[in-house]
Amino acid sequence: MIEIKEIPIKDIELDELFQDRYLNRWNYNKKDTELLESIHTVGLILPIIVRINNDGNKYLLVKGYRRLKAKQILGHETIMCKVLDLSDSDAMGIYFSATLGCKELTYEQKKRSIETFRGIMNDMDERGLIEKNRVKELEKYINNLEIRNKPPKKITGPYFCPICKHKHIRGQKYEDHKRYTE
Repeated sequence: MIEIKEIPIKDIELDELFQDRYLNRWNYNKKDTELLESIHTVGLILPIIVRINNDGNKYLLVKGYRRLKAKQILGHETIMCKVLDLSDSDAMGIYFSATLGCKELTYEQKKRSIETFRGIMNDMDERGLIEKNRVKELEKYINNLEIRNKPPKKITGPYFCPICKHKHIRGQKYEDHKRYTE
């Protein structure tokens, strides 16, 4: 079930599954300031993702911490949310899928996220909090993420130089480039 609705910010809690992921996510850097300006000027374009808490009164944040924080700082009382009925494992899958889809992450950050995802999943499996068939599905999903997020290939061999229009060997310095650029 997917429902998009405006929810009071006070009714949204940080999900314990991702507690460590929220730490130090807001530092008033350029990106945070741009997000504040965008939400102030245009409004929230992409709703945050929440899931229903077990007690049914509150919601747990799955994805969108920076957007939620920006709305709080701007003094807004409500925020547009995509409300999903998710198990812990499904929430974890959505969180990591969205995180790894972020183009701004380096290969190392994506690799760390995959390792964290695998660790959380294994911990939940050991404590019996996740069904066995779900473990196999998530393991397949993690393996696909690892395949898609391989490190960039190191380019080797000669290349065509745009300055002097000759082939060069990577890593070598060519002192004669000055005569082509003067």
